[in-house]
Amino acid sequence: MGMAYAIALHEDFVKSCLCLLVPHRLISATKIKNTTTSNVHEVFEEAASALLNADSLSLFHLTRLIRNCHIHAGGEVSNALVNAYASLTPSQATLWERLIKEPLSTPAIGDPAEVGVGGLIATLAIGKRLGREINAGLQSAIPRDTWADIAVSDYFANHKKSPRDPTAVRSVGGYIRGLHDALALTDAELSAAVRRLL
Repeated sequence: MGMAYAIALHEDFVKSCLCLLVPHRLISATKIKNTTTSNVHEVFEEAASALLNADSLSLFHLTRLIRNCHIHAGGEVSNALVNAYASLTPSQATLWERLIKEPLSTPAIGDPAEVGVGGLIATLAIGKRLGREINAGLQSAIPRDTWADIAVSDYFANHKKSPRDPTAVRSVGGYIRGLHDALALTDAELSAAVRRLL
């Protein structure tokens, strides 16, 4: 069940990221609604014009198929899962072994779809890798002025300072340090975002 919950949470995270692209007309709410675990990353790649790591995607789909065996096939290995194991590249197989800390063993159809602690750790690690790549994709897909607006709105939602306060931009800059460092928002961008609130 831990693997199923981890995958469900990751899918929800990716869909939340897709929702951030709707106001920029990069994707429609209807398309997000029709997105499933099996294609959510590929939909993100298309909408954000981003390329996610192929090894991480293959291993995500492997974990998804293991989960499917438990949810839809009474815990027995399916043909789709056997094919997924067989299609792993050497680098993907090596990464999988490193994550689960066991030698790769391709199951046979009808075998129990076993998931140990290593499989759960691998699922979490793969989700973390893809999450970081999705965050990087969002940084490029969403305009910088929108990120500045988000940062400024976040600050004023959590502080009583007025946007009219002459120290507001400096306060916002201090607040976002550590939260939005990857964006490297400038004082000029933050100042323009504060002015848009007035």
